[in-house]
Amino acid sequence: MKKALIKRLLAGILAVVMVMGMVGCASSGESSETSNLSAGKTSEGSTSSGKTYNVVFIAKALSDPFSTWLSTSIEKIAKEKYPNIKVSTIDGQNAVDKQIAAMETAVSQKPDCIILQMVDSVAMVDPVNAAREAGIQTVMVNGAIDDNGANSTVDSNPEEQGKLMAAKAAELLPKNANIVIMDGPAGNWHSNGRRAGVKAALLDVRSDVKVLAEKEANWNKDEGMALMEDWLQTFPKIDAVISMNDNMSLGALEAVKASGKTEGFTAYGVDGLADACLSIDAGELTASVVQDGYAQAEAALKIANDIVTGANTQVQLIDVPAVLITKDNVSEWLQKHKDNGFIK
Repeated sequence: MKKALIKRLLAGILAVVMVMGMVGCASSGESSETSNLSAGKTSEGSTSSGKTYNVVFIAKALSDPFSTWLSTSIEKIAKEKYPNIKVSTIDGQNAVDKQIAAMETAVSQKPDCIILQMVDSVAMVDPVNAAREAGIQTVMVNGAIDDNGANSTVDSNPEEQGKLMAAKAAELLPKNANIVIMDGPAGNWHSNGRRAGVKAALLDVRSDVKVLAEKEANWNKDEGMALMEDWLQTFPKIDAVISMNDNMSLGALEAVKASGKTEGFTAYGVDGLADACLSIDAGELTASVVQDGYAQAEAALKIANDIVTGANTQVQLIDVPAVLITKDNVSEWLQKHKDNGFIK
């Protein structure tokens, strides 16, 4: 079913977001107000004439750096481009029951639209359908649900992300390299897609590369570090770690640095987070693939604006292209993160 979701997203693309840069506009300087939504916050645009529309963003987990990137970007873009939209954010806390409750809370507030970064593609089908029955459309961002194309969706192709990362590894790894692989949560759509890309662009083309071990580190830096510590004690020689996100690779690098086994070691991840870019710039992380949180937020908010204003009520499926980040182009992405306040 996860592969079917990817095929649906790609096959049904009606528009492609080619926004490769995060617009470096100055902050409006307005502070966020606390809303009456549980575990949430409100960001409202400056003076606006006419009707104000309420949009609720339900994040997967605001403790996750990528969710924070999405949330911050949605609030920033609303202030700068859509002063008619008031955004309220609720934290899904990376738990299905919490996110279902968040959807119920949002629906009870009767917003004009919901933007959802889902925790689980199956569990969130019924809550999204319930919102629709209440007359509220949901825009999916950073993941699709199994809805047969009923809801607009903004995402990046995870298999392409995995291929970009893996192709760089295939280029740089020495002959007969020993690698370890860190996956996201079992069954996760993005993790599975990226892993398929790793197989296609590295393991299927470099038969000499040996996978010593592979295990889930659940997108978590601390789990990535602990897992790498175990593997360093188990295997005398590890040449690289391939991780399905940046956080796990950054955790693995902490363990490698502590062990003193950094010579010749390379590390790869996905997301293009500010911390990953800083690590690449420092010569530690070898490469990351941008999952552009700003561009995803921009596309999702535009769709939400189309819905609430009636400009376009058709289902829109948006694929935000992936970009490989290495030492050769990291300065560009560091500047974008600085412009958007993620690097001080």
